Amino acid sequence: MLTSLKPPHQIATAPGPSWHIRPWWARLGQYGWGVRSRDDIRDADINHTGSLVFSPGALVCLLLPGILSYKGRAVVSFVNTYLGCRGCVRPRSQAVSQHQRCAHGPGAAGEDKRRSGARGPGAAGEDKRRSGARGPGAAGEDKRRSGARGPGAAGEDKRRSGARGPGAAGEDKRRSGARGPGAAGEDKRRSGARGPGAAGEDKRRSGARGPGAAGEDKRRSGARGPGAAGEDKRRSGARGPGAAGEDKRRSGARGPGAAGEDKRRSGARGPGAAGEDKRRSGARGPGAAGEDKRRSGARGPGAAGEDKRRSGARGPGAAGEDKRRSGARGPGAAGEDKRRSGARGPGAAG
Repeated sequence: MLTSLKPPHQIATAPGPSWHIRPWWARLGQYGWGVRSRDDIRDADINHTGSLVFSPGALVCLLLPGILSYKGRAVVSFVNTYLGCRGCVRPRSQAVSQHQRCAHGPGAAGEDKRRSGARGPGAAGEDKRRSGARGPGAAGEDKRRSGARGPGAAGEDKRRSGARGPGAAGEDKRRSGARGPGAAGEDKRRSGARGPGAAGEDKRRSGARGPGAAGEDKRRSGARGPGAAGEDKRRSGARGPGAAGEDKRRSGARGPGAAGEDKRRSGARGPGAAGEDKRRSGARGPGAAGEDKRRSGARGPGAAGEDKRRSGARGPGAAGEDKRRSGARGPGAAGEDKRRSGARGPGAAG
C-alpha cells in the first residue's frame, strides 16, 4: 500500500480529540487501511507521509472483476474436467481451438477432428477425403486417386488407371492402347492403332495414308510428289530444279546464283559476291566486295571498307580515324581529339 503506515504516536495530528476516540474508519485510516479522515489527509499532504492514489478499498474494487473472472473460469474448468470429458487430464478450456477440443479419445492428439482418424479406422491425422478409412485401398490416399473400388494400380486416379480393362495400368484411357491394337499407353490420336503407319504417331504426322516418310506430317512429307521426303512443300525442291528441301524464297531454283540462298542475299542478279545482300556487296561499283556502301571506300579515296566518318578520305590526317579525333585540321598530335590536345595553346603536345 502506498499510504502511510507509521504508528499513531508518529503521525502528526491536528488539534482535536485523540486518535483512539475517533471513528473507526479514521483510526483505520491512520494505518492506511480505510478511508482517511480530513485531518489525516491534510497532515499527510503537509508532511509528505503518504499517498491516496490506491486505497485498499479501491484496490479491492479494481481486483474484484478479475477475481470473479478467475473463479468463473475455475468453475468452468471443474465442470469440463469432471462432468464433460471422462478421463481428461487437462480441462477442455486449455485446448487450442474448439475443433481440437480436449483431444482425448481415439485419434491423433492435438489434430483437428476433420483431419484425424478419431471417428473410425484409418490413417490418424489424415483427412477423411484422403484416407482409406472407409474401405480397402491405400491408406491416406484420396478415393479419387485410389484403387479402392476395383482392380488397378492402388493410389492412381481411375481416369489414369487400367482398372476397367486391359492396358497399361495407371495410364489414362485416352492415352492407353486398351481398346485396340497399338502402342500401349499412347493417345489414340497419336497411335497407329487404326491403320498402317508408325505406331504411336499422330495420324496427321504419319505416312499411314500414302507413300512417304512414316511418322511425318503430310504438310512436311514428299508423299505427294517428287522431292525430299519429310520436308514441307514450301521448303522442298519438289516443284522445280534447285536445292532439295530448301524454301523457294531461299533457293536458286529460279535462276543462276548460290543454291539455297535468299534472292535478297544472292548475287543471282548481277556481278558481286555470291550469297551476299546487295546492300552489303560491291556488285554495283568498285570497292570491297561484300561490304556495305556506307562502310566502303568505293566512292572516293580512303581506307577501303571504312566508314567515311572514320576515314581520312576527305583531307590530310590519319586514315581511318574520325575527323573529330584526327589532327587533320591543325597542329597537334595526329589521331587525338582536339579536346585532349595542346593544339590551341602552349603546353605538352598530345
